[in-house]
Parts: sequence; structure tokens; C-alpha cells
Amino acid sequence: MPLTKSNIEYIKEVNGYCWNVITGCFNKKNGVCKLPCWAEKIANRYKKSFNPTFHFEKLLDPIKHKKPARIWVSLTGDIFSSHFFYYTGECSLQVTSSDEEQLRIEKIINPEATMEGMNCSSTACICELLQVVAKCPQHTFLFLTKRPEFYKEFKFPENCWLGTTVNYNEDIHRIKELQENKYNKLWVSFEPLYENMDKIKLDGISWVILGGQTQPKVKSNTMGTLQLLDKGKDIPIYIKDNASSGTTCKIKNFPPEIEYGEVPEPPESIGRRI
Repeated sequence: MPLTKSNIEYIKEVNGYCWNVITGCFNKKNGVCKLPCWAEKIANRYKKSFNPTFHFEKLLDPIKHKKPARIWVSLTGDIFSSHFFYYTGECSLQVTSSDEEQLRIEKIINPEATMEGMNCSSTACICELLQVVAKCPQHTFLFLTKRPEFYKEFKFPENCWLGTTVNYNEDIHRIKELQENKYNKLWVSFEPLYENMDKIKLDGISWVILGGQTQPKVKSNTMGTLQLLDKGKDIPIYIKDNASSGTTCKIKNFPPEIEYGEVPEPPESIGRRI
């Protein structure tokens, strides 16, 4: 299956793609999200489950795409939302393909794979995803999660940008958890920003996205926007059209690696950190 295009403006501007290999989310169930979810609304519209699901049939899509691309990973889900429940023993990811089809795809990545070794835990699925990323050094992959504390459990290749979402001051701890990652570029999405951000620190952050809420329409907090522009004056900031009115919505900056698609060196290894 091909990678898909997106109407999200900052992805569209760099001719980027979406790789929705994991869809669905438990962030409301686990208490880290209290906002209306556009992805869940789409799933409900088409009468599809919004439980976290691993789409094995999409796993190899980046390998098939030979031209260097900017690829946003699982924008219609959160790769770590079920990882929390994996540790509590409550659930693992649903999988869309049969065991035989999973094994066929797995053997393309790992020729020594066996049916006995197949594992649908959230950890195993994320490791599968990262093995594909490691085989595609020509691409730049952008991840976004509300559970950035789990990033450190995995070794992400150098061509990955790790991101998190912040909406309120109570979410600022996510930036601190994101900043614990020293080997990848980091980005933060404030979509939308509801409050002032006078205590925020953006050290080590390489890109900031600021957006509004679509349904119902809510623009980002004006003072918070100005504070971000001040604290992030040395950081590329992209402000979506729905975030604000006036001159600030004309600020649409990209990091060079995203705008021009620089190709990183292939990583030496991949896997879960012990």
C-alpha cells in the first residue's frame, strides 16, 4: 500500500506523507487527553474502531517509497497509548492481518522469523515499526505522542524526529520528558494552546508547531502564542492558519532538515533499550 498524503498544512507544504501503521488511541481512557479528537471523529464517521490497531499490511510502505520523503508516523493514533496498558497487563495492540500474512511480511524484514516468534504486544509492534525505519535512511520520520516518557525505552534511528503535544501548563512535563532524548531532533506541537506558557523552557527543541482547535473552533491563547514566540525566538516556529488572526499566522518556518529533506547516515543498530 502507498504512503498517504495529508491536508494538514505543514505536511502539505513540504510534500510530506503519513504512515498510519498504528491507528487508534487509548489516551482518553488512560487519562492523558481530555480534548475533542479529530481522528476519533473520522473513525466514528466511517464506523471503524478507534482501539489501538497495528496495520501489518502497511508496515513496508516506507521501504517501497524510494524517493526521500518527510513521513509523519501514525497521526491518526498514538504509538504509545496502548504501551501504558501493556505494562499493566490489560491489553495489547489489535492486528489487522492473519498470522500467515504477518509472517510473510516479517520475513522481508527478518528472513529468520518464525511463527513461534510472532508477538503482538505493543513493544513488539513498535520494534517492528522501528526496524522498517532503520531500513529507510533516505526518509525523515516524525513521531508525535502524548506519552513521551516511553521514547527512552527504544532506540530510534537518527532519521527520526521525536515530538510531543502540549495544550495546558499541566502538560509541560511532557517537554521535560522529551528533552531526555539526546540522540534525536525534538519537536513540540501546541495544537491548540489553551493557556499562558510563562514557565516553559524549549532548550533542545528544534521545531515548534502552533495550531488552533478545529471542531469546535478555538484559536490558540494569544498571550501564550506571544510567549512562545519570545521563548522560541531561535527556533523555527510554524503557526497554522487556524491558530490566530493577524500577523502571527504568517509565521511558517521549517527546520532545514524538514524543508529540504536532508538524508541522514544509516543507524548502526535498532531495538529496545535494556
